[in-house]
Amino acid sequence: MRTELLILVVVALVAVAGLMQAGFSGMTVVEPTLAHYPSIFGPDFNAVIIKGRMKSPEELTAANIIISRLTEQYKLIRQSMYERGILQKSLFAQDLQNKIFTEDQVDYRTTDAILIGSLCHNSAIAHLLGVIDCMHYFEPGEGLVKLMEAGGHRYLIITGYSGDEVLAATTFFLSELQLNKLDSNELRIDSATKVPLRDPRWYGEYTTPSYRDTQKNKVFILGQWMDLR
Repeated sequence: MRTELLILVVVALVAVAGLMQAGFSGMTVVEPTLAHYPSIFGPDFNAVIIKGRMKSPEELTAANIIISRLTEQYKLIRQSMYERGILQKSLFAQDLQNKIFTEDQVDYRTTDAILIGSLCHNSAIAHLLGVIDCMHYFEPGEGLVKLMEAGGHRYLIITGYSGDEVLAATTFFLSELQLNKLDSNELRIDSATKVPLRDPRWYGEYTTPSYRDTQKNKVFILGQWMDLR
């Protein structure tokens, strides 16, 4: 956890320093990557979270993990910026519950957003990726985390073949973010990817659905064992 906090502080300060330097020197700001998450959405999280209207338990868990982690991440980012005199206040007062929608409740084209869900359960993701056949775009075991821009808005997409892959992609993304291993705008998993769960609240190791072992296909999340099959 301390490693993750340190990385988030560094990412936030680098992003802010880059913006300030660009503003004073006319230099072009470096294009953001997944490593800049979540500060890419500004110090007040100027975005919404869009889940599928239909969602599996695994997709719901993935969304809840992202939401709960965002609160922790933004408190740290804002505290760091406050201590350096960049912000007037340190508290992250934004109520995330007011920024959580299903795909039929908000038009993704009007806002920055984090979109979570499989292609067939979250049509906004399919539209952004230009997918026509949501059932056959991914193979079993495949998942995707992608940072992209469209129509003047910024989107973080977390998707995959099914709910299993969406959850695996979520945990793998957060793990790689914690380890400072992200240097592009896209992260993919496949049936061979082993997803280490490095949060103190998580124990064990989860692999994507091609690996069907009873024990290996369970994970301890937020105080309870969950069957991910």
